Amino acid sequence: MEEFGRYLRNELNRSDHTVEAYLRDVRQFASWLGVADTMSMLAPDAVTANDVRDWLGAEASQGIGPASLRRKTQSLRAFFRWGVRSGRIKVNPAGDVTLAKLPKHLPDIVKAPEMESLLEQIPTDTFPKARLHLALSMLYGLGLRQAELLALTDSDLRTSANGYELRVMGKGRRERVLPLPSQLVEEIDAYRTLRDNTYPDLEAPVPLIAGPHGHIGKNTLYELVHQGLAGTSASRKSPHILRHSFATALLSDGANLDAVRQLLGHASLGTTQIYTHLSPNELRQAYNSAHPRALKKK
Repeated sequence: MEEFGRYLRNELNRSDHTVEAYLRDVRQFASWLGVADTMSMLAPDAVTANDVRDWLGAEASQGIGPASLRRKTQSLRAFFRWGVRSGRIKVNPAGDVTLAKLPKHLPDIVKAPEMESLLEQIPTDTFPKARLHLALSMLYGLGLRQAELLALTDSDLRTSANGYELRVMGKGRRERVLPLPSQLVEEIDAYRTLRDNTYPDLEAPVPLIAGPHGHIGKNTLYELVHQGLAGTSASRKSPHILRHSFATALLSDGANLDAVRQLLGHASLGTTQIYTHLSPNELRQAYNSAHPRALKKK
């Protein structure tokens, strides 16, 4: 399992969270089969596609949802694919197992006017308020993931011929560089003065969103954002809602889908397409303003 874990980290660039989940899934499957250890599953013909399907069916009967079932299938696919690549088996028994279908739902968002009004109301004259305002501004203004924001340090801010930029390390250790608007640069500069006065002994590289001991945890950030969004109409008040809101705002104003994909750090355009949802009213307006048949009636 240690060797499989190294394969996931080093060759597939999976995050620590994903590696832990995959290893746990493989061990659960081995336990369900009743084998002595996970290596027993790599003996020739030890596991069949029907074994994988039966286990997933048993998991579903216990109330495991489609998203978790998909991940469990992907965990086994990766494990047996590694077994094939390392010469332990010839066929991946999970390779042809169909992934569970996810229910289609639109992401919850904070609407742009509501978000702009909220940011205008939060003062930035004290460190706690300035930190809250900056966290909301960067999540909503740049579409950052929660983990990406938490990992940022002062060294990730830099200047270029085109102005200020932010270096972000995303999922799968994929780096992207985001342009920083001048208004956000000014806010960051003012915030860092307050931060350095509040926590003068932080060690380099200094985390951008800092607490008394350096980087803050995801629970602390969640509480900050949850508190900050308390007055909004969003049903969920989490950092990820602001990432949804960022993408939706861009696409609603006509941004190119592939440009939004790059800003979000998505590997696939299909992942970004979930944000192309439009209300019937917006669809009608788009049709009436652009389609030749609609223009002809005017």
